[in-house]
Amino acid sequence: MRTIRDCLAPIAAITLLLAPGALAQSEGARTLALLTRPLTVEAPDVRFEDFVEFVRTATGATVDIAWINDRHSDGLDPEAIVSVSGKGAPALALLLDAAQQAALDGSQAPTWQLDQDSGALQVGPRSRLNQFKRLEIYDVQDLLFVLPDYKDVPQLNLNSVIRQGQGGGGGGIFQQNQGQTQVFSAEEEAERLMEILRAVIEPDQWIDNGGDGALVRFYEGNLLVSAPDYIHRQINGYAFLRGPVGRPPLPTADAGAGEPTTEPPRAAQDATPEP
Repeated sequence: MRTIRDCLAPIAAITLLLAPGALAQSEGARTLALLTRPLTVEAPDVRFEDFVEFVRTATGATVDIAWINDRHSDGLDPEAIVSVSGKGAPALALLLDAAQQAALDGSQAPTWQLDQDSGALQVGPRSRLNQFKRLEIYDVQDLLFVLPDYKDVPQLNLNSVIRQGQGGGGGGIFQQNQGQTQVFSAEEEAERLMEILRAVIEPDQWIDNGGDGALVRFYEGNLLVSAPDYIHRQINGYAFLRGPVGRPPLPTADAGAGEPTTEPPRAAQDATPEP
């Protein structure tokens, strides 16, 4: 089972990049601002659906869960009993920890993404999030430009220079290096780039690797990527998170708001054994 520390790692990276004032740019930015607020929670043995409602109430964020239902056998179980504990942890990390516990045995680990229309947070297995694809065009011309490595430059023949200086004559002062320089075309460089992309970012989800989540093709200096948001954010991040790297104040929905005082969901309190 994943720990809170495991869930905090990707969230910490987001927190470090959040720039003051940048989070008002979109609904998605507002959602992440709400869900990176710290919460202190002790919620043993609570229904997952109750915990999700608690996060919605405590943060004010819109959270959509890919529930298991009659139409989808892959999803998160609302009746799953989860236990979540954290002090000053981002709400998103706590939610992902609970979602991991609510995943069915043998199913894909859940992840998250932002709905590009509403800005809502979507949480569920990758097979469900793959239904929300969009096409992005990435200009990679600067990555395809390679400075040539000239290995066949002439070498100065010092012995010949000395002999000529002494009147010995004969032969040129340069000798030719027969080394060959391998130069790749833009298409070949692009293919190498796409291979790296498919190898390091969600390898199982690419169509070329046997998945059904993402497709990438090269055209005139651009990578055309059709994929869900959780893959795009690993390729290029979110525009509203870009800026000088530093440690700005943790964004909150309300200016000056500190860590909210929270209580576990009522169902968790009822399920807590008597001392």
